[in-house]
Amino acid sequence: MGRVGIPIFRIAGGTGIIQRSWERRALPCIRCIILNIMETTLTVTQEKIQAHIPITVFHLQGWLDARGEETLLAAARDAYSEGARHLVLDLAGVETLTSAGMRAMHKVYKLFTPTEERMKRLHVAISNAPSQVNNILGITGFLLNIPNYRNIQSAVESFK
Repeated sequence: MGRVGIPIFRIAGGTGIIQRSWERRALPCIRCIILNIMETTLTVTQEKIQAHIPITVFHLQGWLDARGEETLLAAARDAYSEGARHLVLDLAGVETLTSAGMRAMHKVYKLFTPTEERMKRLHVAISNAPSQVNNILGITGFLLNIPNYRNIQSAVESFK
């Protein structure tokens, strides 16, 4: 493991100014990098709940980022083609949410929600979002279209 100079970016305390410095750090071995990548993948497990209407629940585990975007979209397309029309995204296992992950959730929303029913009828809900993920969704206005519920049961009961 060799030591090399790498750029480190920090936000100066309270000023919002980004400072760059160089530090000498040991580079991780390629095996460590591969193991880290494997841990950050997204897995989607599906559950079907028969309430007053059939509801599909996706349990997401891992990072909802650019690599996980297609995983979520493929699962959503498959569920939709199999007849699912109401979806709960269980975010309890989401460790990281990026703009690509939010884009994926927005595409899922558009897939499941007919244009004429947007803002009128709920077709997609979120449950169990960790506090940091919920904060991101709230700040960006995402929760105006797709509400977050404390648990899956509350999300299921929200569909009318």
